[in-house]
Amino acid sequence: MTFPAATRWDLETRDFELAADGHRVAVHPVDAEVVNRLGFRRGTIAGAPTIGHTIDKVRMGQGDEALREDVLRRQLASLGRLVLDGMVDSVSVEVEVTEHGRMMVRTHYRNTQTGQLAQVRT
Repeated sequence: MTFPAATRWDLETRDFELAADGHRVAVHPVDAEVVNRLGFRRGTIAGAPTIGHTIDKVRMGQGDEALREDVLRRQLASLGRLVLDGMVDSVSVEVEVTEHGRMMVRTHYRNTQTGQLAQVRT
């Protein structure tokens, strides 16, 4: 039996995604790292306290463009070496603020190792 280099983590269920045969779904290691860096708040992964996003630090009440730029800057900083090493590019964000003041962020990126476009919801 061979094991995948990385498995897909479902941020909504907070569990590994399973295929129909009961095995964990394989994912490219770069995509798995993007999920770790953007799917969790910085400081919440016990073994990696510097990994994660800082979306919770965004100052609400800014104009739409300033808010989007702040979120993009924070997401790029969270991706860190993945961007600097050229493993991820074409990063963009969609930001939606609900009527109750909750912020939803969707970060789009391209895994340069596979050429695939992907997104992560924060």
